[in-house]
Amino acid sequence: MKCASHQSSRKASSDPREDLAVRLDHYIGIDVGTGSARACIIDAKGDIVGLASENIGLWQPEHGYYEQSTSDIWHCICVAVQRAISQHNINPDTVRGIGFDATCSLSVFSHDTDEPISVTGPNFDSDRNVILWLDHRPVEEAAKINATNHNLLRYVGGKMSIEMEIPKVLWLKNHMPKELFDKCKFYDLGDALTHIATGNEKRSFCSVVCKQGYVPVGVDGSVKGWQEDFLEDIGLGDLTEDNFKRMGGVDGVNGDYLSAGELVGTLCDKAAAKLGLPVGIAIGSGVIDAYAGWIGTVGSKVDLGAGQSSADVPKLDRSEAFSRLAAVAGTSTCHLAMSPDPVFVDGVWGPYRDTILPGYWMAEGGQSATGELLKHVIETHPAFNQATSIAESYHVNIYEYLNEHLKEMAHGQGAPCVSYLGRHFFFYGDLWGNRSPIADPNMTGSIFGLTSDKSVDGLAIYYYATMEFIALQTK
Repeated sequence: MKCASHQSSRKASSDPREDLAVRLDHYIGIDVGTGSARACIIDAKGDIVGLASENIGLWQPEHGYYEQSTSDIWHCICVAVQRAISQHNINPDTVRGIGFDATCSLSVFSHDTDEPISVTGPNFDSDRNVILWLDHRPVEEAAKINATNHNLLRYVGGKMSIEMEIPKVLWLKNHMPKELFDKCKFYDLGDALTHIATGNEKRSFCSVVCKQGYVPVGVDGSVKGWQEDFLEDIGLGDLTEDNFKRMGGVDGVNGDYLSAGELVGTLCDKAAAKLGLPVGIAIGSGVIDAYAGWIGTVGSKVDLGAGQSSADVPKLDRSEAFSRLAAVAGTSTCHLAMSPDPVFVDGVWGPYRDTILPGYWMAEGGQSATGELLKHVIETHPAFNQATSIAESYHVNIYEYLNEHLKEMAHGQGAPCVSYLGRHFFFYGDLWGNRSPIADPNMTGSIFGLTSDKSVDGLAIYYYATMEFIALQTK
């Protein structure tokens, strides 16, 4: 009521200066991780003015299988956006643009109806149409792909990872009824979200180059981006039909491929109604979530200390970006670097051209499970429930509690540092296989120094050893 009366008094004012409204511009960044969808609203200065998060569904029908639903994910995005808008009193009419990032997960739709197609066998009758990046079902398919020794494998570190999307497409080809597979069109999750938002079929270089075996035109003789002989060799020759239409088409012919942030289109009627936003807002080409982390890290603001001015900090340009590496951590960890020229390293994904900036190259190393590994270690330990109860009594999360508990243990034992506590306990944690540099999805883990200790102290040591593994493998 106060706002309404204030607006009416402004309209009634005889002072023309009162009629001058300050133009407000807001932009929404939507981040879809493995466990949640997050909406972040920023103003024209780049400052965060609104945040909201909504947990998304994750199904594990079998060991090593991880599935999601774009319908569920889109619903969670809409809830998060509406909450961020309402809780922070943002006028939806001030939103000028929306950008998406998401996990590099395979999303499947019907090219006839544009409806989701299930990825859950044997009946393929659920609404779960996303095979998550973490899904390790296509073991045989990945082995078949890598046995080809095709030249494009040079651009994924020498081997196509089981976490990438072409092995998952091939798994669907091998397990779906033929008439159902023939109806499928395929997106990376980020591209699926811009498709839902705009209705456009445009794809991002970040998605297709990093995860789908696309080699940009002009790189190593690539003519159409998609490698026809490669798809024929691995048994996906049907995807070459109609100039690769079911994968996004040929750039400039029946398809359109964009680098990060380039205009995909504008928010369509149906998506706008669900989001609670006006039709016509600009939608930028999305990126894989780790690459959004690279952009936010390498291109971030510098927090100036006392006595410093902006003149003391060199302006970040592209050449300076070449000297920086970002470790983007969540369920997994990705180590990302940009270069002006291609750099080939066995076991390091890439080099990928055009994914962030046209003409520049990205390289990506990583660990398949870091946040997921810590969660697994903690939740499977006998002292988990006890530690959780103690953490809740202190109103902190389990990680904060264990960090403090380790410090108390070190103090109580007169240890020179926390690492001294773990000197007899060594953990190797490739429980989800190795991403870099060994590139072996069948790698496992091991423990040296295991005892019968079921206490919270024992959990803290195991937790510390897991962090030590993650840190040393990163190094």
